[in-house]
Amino acid sequence: VANDMSCRLPHHGAHADDFVILQNTTENPEMLGNPCILTEEEAEKLIAPFRKELQEKMTEYSVPAMCVYNGDQTGLFYSMLPNTLYIKEDERKNFRGVKAMKSKERVTVMITTSAEGDKVPLTVVGKAAKPECFRNLPGKTKTPLPYTNQKSAWFEKYVMEWYLKEVFWKHFMKVHSPDQHCILILDNFGGHKLDENCLPKIFIFYSFHPTSQTVISPRTWA
Repeated sequence: VANDMSCRLPHHGAHADDFVILQNTTENPEMLGNPCILTEEEAEKLIAPFRKELQEKMTEYSVPAMCVYNGDQTGLFYSMLPNTLYIKEDERKNFRGVKAMKSKERVTVMITTSAEGDKVPLTVVGKAAKPECFRNLPGKTKTPLPYTNQKSAWFEKYVMEWYLKEVFWKHFMKVHSPDQHCILILDNFGGHKLDENCLPKIFIFYSFHPTSQTVISPRTWA
């Protein structure tokens, strides 16, 4: 990594040995996320019934690939500063960590795209009903991205229902015919599981075993 870093520096004469990686911890890095502990063959066997059901639904209701969407949430730690820095070894004593490196202030962002690349607007869930930064919006200007609040900045069922009705379906009708059915693929998180009659033209598939998500669900990699 250091060698690659030195090659990218704008000045000449820099060497990898001149740099150290400064971190705010001496512990080994922790690997986060959903571990894929299944092999591709095992995941394929697990997902086969889902694929069969999905194909049958697409055929029954004439749902093309452009109307098949996959969505998932990710956390955005907007106040967190980087905790790794490349510096000259003889300058290390001039640098130190700050509390913002471990800031847990975050919002949740919903990311949804179709099988053919159509992107639903990113949707943000925060804790505050009216964040201070919204005061900078002129007049009654809407926020650049759809926004709602929840006490933990998370997608509970009522937030998911709001998202489907106010963001996803409105976007879908702008891109496709209002009479067109669509399929939305989500993971099996409890907040995703809504009344099937919430929006009758949206078929929601709760598809993935936790250990196979990184093999099957593209949004998990986000």
